[in-house]
Amino acid sequence: MGAAGAEAADLRGRGSRRVASLLLTLLCVISAARGAEAQPAAGQAEGLDAEMLRDLDVLNSGEYARDRELGKRLRLLERLRILEALRFLESPLPPATPAGSSQKEVK
Repeated sequence: MGAAGAEAADLRGRGSRRVASLLLTLLCVISAARGAEAQPAAGQAEGLDAEMLRDLDVLNSGEYARDRELGKRLRLLERLRILEALRFLESPLPPATPAGSSQKEVK
């Protein structure tokens, strides 16, 4: 029984080493995958930097506090109406057609 017990202990030792090496490999794969997800793409980093600078400029503006107070007093529908009016003002006008050049009917 002594030889069988030693053999069983040896198998358990090998099994635990295999499990430990599998767990270590799995841990390395998971950490590498998470590290790859955490790194931003090169194109995204430039956009975020410009956006952060714009936000900082807005926060440092003296008008920011005034606009924030006004925004607190406006209801949601009033805000949406103002945004719609701004979008209408910023949209380009359709090209004007001359009065004499109306479309002719093709037969």
